[in-house]
Amino acid sequence: MLALNDTLGIGVLRALGEAGCRVPDDVAVIGFDNIENGQFTLPSLSSVDPGREEIAETAVAMLLERIESGTRTPQTPRLHKAGFHIVARESTGGTGERV
Repeated sequence: MLALNDTLGIGVLRALGEAGCRVPDDVAVIGFDNIENGQFTLPSLSSVDPGREEIAETAVAMLLERIESGTRTPQTPRLHKAGFHIVARESTGGTGERV
């Protein structure tokens, strides 16, 4: 099961536990955003890490570039796809490794 974010994923882990389901034996669970609390759940929550640090660095670099150019005219939009990775923890049978 893919949860929209890790907070919902943590709730899914609880609900599955209360229903008697074994994670990951019966249902594998993965969240999205890799919040710190996910590593402390039982089982620990696997997550997609969207690359927040890269996103922040790119946003700041683009902003500084615009400020330093001194132009107030609109710039051509640019697309930047941040790298992401999966942190495979116990909820999907992983050990916490980046995939």
